[in-house]
Amino acid sequence: MYSYCCYLLLSLLLGHFASAQVFEKGFTFVKDRKAVTLPFKLVNNLIILPVFVNGSDTLHFILDTGIKTALLTSLGESDSLSLHTVKKVTIQGWGDGEALTAWQSYGNTFNFSDAYIGKNIEMYVLESDIFSLSTKLGMKVHGLIGYDFFKDCIVEIDYDNRWLKLHNRKKFKHKKLKGTALPFALESGKPYIQVRLTQADSSQVALKLVVDTGASHSLSLDMLSSTAIKLPEKTIDSYLGKGMSGDIRGKIGRVQQLHIANYDLKDLTASYPDSVYTRNVAGLAQRNGSLGSDILRRFHVYLDYAQQKMWLSPNKKFDEPFNYNMSGIDVYTPYPNLPCYIISDIAENSPAKEVGLQPNDQLLYINGTSVADLSLDEIVTLFNSKQGKKITITVKRNETTVKKTIVLKRTI
Repeated sequence: MYSYCCYLLLSLLLGHFASAQVFEKGFTFVKDRKAVTLPFKLVNNLIILPVFVNGSDTLHFILDTGIKTALLTSLGESDSLSLHTVKKVTIQGWGDGEALTAWQSYGNTFNFSDAYIGKNIEMYVLESDIFSLSTKLGMKVHGLIGYDFFKDCIVEIDYDNRWLKLHNRKKFKHKKLKGTALPFALESGKPYIQVRLTQADSSQVALKLVVDTGASHSLSLDMLSSTAIKLPEKTIDSYLGKGMSGDIRGKIGRVQQLHIANYDLKDLTASYPDSVYTRNVAGLAQRNGSLGSDILRRFHVYLDYAQQKMWLSPNKKFDEPFNYNMSGIDVYTPYPNLPCYIISDIAENSPAKEVGLQPNDQLLYINGTSVADLSLDEIVTLFNSKQGKKITITVKRNETTVKKTIVLKRTI
């Protein structure tokens, strides 16, 4: 937090001057370009973009339709960032912990590829790195950006080829769009759609879901929002992730079908957060959950916030099965961008538990391949791959080398 403190102090001293002026706000295309193409990394289904903030070195932000205000979650020892016009605020959200202290910063410049530039962008800066995004994704991730990025252009997402195309709305012709149009409601800077769900017991329920590119799951359903939402008979207890206020736990099960636009997705996984972790979420009563990127990545997507419409057309991943971690192993890296992978958790009654793998074991080889040649995302994908698949894992435990073979098992 050393870099934060130095720059935040400077910003506080200058804040009264900046806030007294009126500036143009929002994203614009440099030289009024027709469109800009941005390549991205897709890690754990999440879109990660390089960006320069206030003239910084390269930072990496997750593109997240599930948030309104940009969020700076962490800076490394070698990172530096100058912030403007800040004040201390308290944030409450998903999780079982206390509210967070953060800094609210105004007047920031976001530069994407020197072609799409946002001026006077608001951003929250967390005092501590509670999300640990870098260690979980295996690369340095500094924050998230949502509504401000989307509102001033039409965003085309090609998950297959891993690029975004930002279209200048003044020069875009909607008649060239392919796919099925789906209206959404823009509420508090987030897009909400109506879908129809066929549950595990064959009952059907209409749902209002937030479209969330910043969530790696397929569906998350809030049982407190509707008595019609039913927990599947067959579920597993699971750690679902980390929210603004701490860890989120709940259950994972399967639903029969999701009808979205003109498309039917079958045999989906769905998470059901425990109510204790959702009690402080603002606006929860107005929605039934979220539709995440494990669904969105199966489509070519256009998002037009001005018209409040999205267009979907299936891509080659549309018919892929909805899998989840069938090994029981959760992995993180203490050194993002380096191939050092540690087991953080072993699920009960899982293949990994059965063969005696343990938390804090360090991965050395997987199926004979050194982990030095594997990314964290590749390891996670392997653990999600196929029921019955055999995986031989060699780990370092204290000063001992241990070799185990697990068989991936679908438990729901």
